[in-house]
Amino acid sequence: MDRQSPSTSVGQLKAASQELRSLLPKLIDAHDSDISPRVARALLLLQKIKSSTRDTFLETEAWRKRVADQKDLVEAHHLKLQNLMYEKDHLLREIKRCRGFPMKEMDKIEFPEGQLPVTGDPDMHAEHLLRLETEKEAREEVQEQQRQLHAKIAAVDEAIVEKRTFLESLPAEIAAIEKASEPLQALLSIPVTTMDVARQHDAKELPSALYTLYCELEAYMQAMGPGSLQLRIAPAQATPSSSTKVSSRSVRERTTPVPEVDERASKRQKTTPLASRSPSPSVASPAPAPAAATSTPAVQLAEAYSVAPKAVEIEFMPPAGSSAVPLCVRFIYLPVLGIVTVETPAYPHLLHNLFDKDAGDVQPNVAAAYALVSEDGHEVDMDYPADAPARPYLWAQWICGLAFQRRSEPTRPEPSIRCVLTTLAERYESRVALLALSDRLAARRVEAHASLAAVLPKARKTTLVKWTANVRPTEAFATLHAENSYFRAVLEHDRSRVNVYVEVSPAYPQVPPVVVCEGERRANVPSADQLKDMALEVSLASKSWHAPDAKPWLLMHQIMTLMTCLDEVHAKGDKYTFGSKRAVVSDDTA
Repeated sequence: MDRQSPSTSVGQLKAASQELRSLLPKLIDAHDSDISPRVARALLLLQKIKSSTRDTFLETEAWRKRVADQKDLVEAHHLKLQNLMYEKDHLLREIKRCRGFPMKEMDKIEFPEGQLPVTGDPDMHAEHLLRLETEKEAREEVQEQQRQLHAKIAAVDEAIVEKRTFLESLPAEIAAIEKASEPLQALLSIPVTTMDVARQHDAKELPSALYTLYCELEAYMQAMGPGSLQLRIAPAQATPSSSTKVSSRSVRERTTPVPEVDERASKRQKTTPLASRSPSPSVASPAPAPAAATSTPAVQLAEAYSVAPKAVEIEFMPPAGSSAVPLCVRFIYLPVLGIVTVETPAYPHLLHNLFDKDAGDVQPNVAAAYALVSEDGHEVDMDYPADAPARPYLWAQWICGLAFQRRSEPTRPEPSIRCVLTTLAERYESRVALLALSDRLAARRVEAHASLAAVLPKARKTTLVKWTANVRPTEAFATLHAENSYFRAVLEHDRSRVNVYVEVSPAYPQVPPVVVCEGERRANVPSADQLKDMALEVSLASKSWHAPDAKPWLLMHQIMTLMTCLDEVHAKGDKYTFGSKRAVVSDDTA
């Protein structure tokens, strides 16, 4: 059937497009009495164009599946032909070896009757001839089928080229139709279709993993509305790490080579990488392959951490009335390792444990952990740099379509793109609220949230003297974590000061801050036990502040509680206890 005939979807689409082009000038120049039927006809043509476009895409997909099936069939027949050719070559070699083979022992054998006794079946030769004739006929049939398949494949390829040409010209035709229909849209109060053509063009150059993420983000923004979210494609910039290294275990293995390792490495070097079906062949996602044996591990490390030229960025705008820096989340693809890394340049460590047990310190692609090969052919165990700002989080691999391993917990659902964006927005808003609280405390403005103003009493004599951010309290905490933020507050009551060290995790306020209190050495009140009780009282009291609006104010409420506790300690002496411990002490004294 002719694909250009009016009965096909392509022919219907062309016919509808031509009729609409001829109708639009008439509609513009028509009088008021002729507008209504022609407008109805134009709308019907637009609907027909839309349905024909969908049928064209479905027909293209059907042809693509048919081509794949025919290719599989051709490969099967080609394999059969190769087997027959191999068997033929083997038989010819055996015949050549046996033909004219001299044997002196056979010449010395004397038979009594003077002739060689032949005990074979006389019909065996006829059976071999019949078999060869049958195989010849079967081979001719297979060759004829192969020629027919080649002809069909050529016809399908020609149809694919023709439809691809039509599809490539379709955006220009649609743009022309949209431009021509702008007066009609304005007349009918229909919003003019808008599309970021430049961004769509840049998206085609993305690797397959980032292209999947881009499509999900664009679909989310179209469904939910852009809001305070912005999507863009920007050049990727590599962020080298100072701790990029090779594990000591691999160095020891290189000093004592083992033949089995050499054989395994040579076998892996011969392994061909899998072909990728990325939308952009030039930046396809290759399977991790070992580097050349002549390059040094340092050179291979630089190649392993090379990034794709394009990256996907999403930007969250700060809440209304806030002057905080917008949150830019950048997704970068590493082609050699085959993983996606994520970084937030303005807010380091913000994505740490965005989801439970996902700190970005585990290599998602286990096969890429041995991507390096030393000069002697041994595999090198490569550790992901601990101080790299871009981390390979598991949730990033999931939303980018990279599934390297099974779930550790089968019942735990994997995050969707909506869940990831919602969690990112909540964490960003919490970080902005934390920075605002830090600025308030630095200005010594201690005040509760409006919803808890009546519940939290204000301190009478204790004041906040100083608030310092970005401190390193090595004496207060046994271990300092790079992803956490540390603050120092100085509380004063009648010239008696207490140093309060606060450790805030990136999951604030879901994870309450950890408070450690230290008093002056000469002061008897508060005592060391009372300082520990004050910190415990703050951690227990934070569980009772369940107001959703007041949740980001958790740090402020903790400082206010500490100030109130310090007032009570100075008012009641060094024997005063807090909370549940007070009840235990009263029972013992009774």
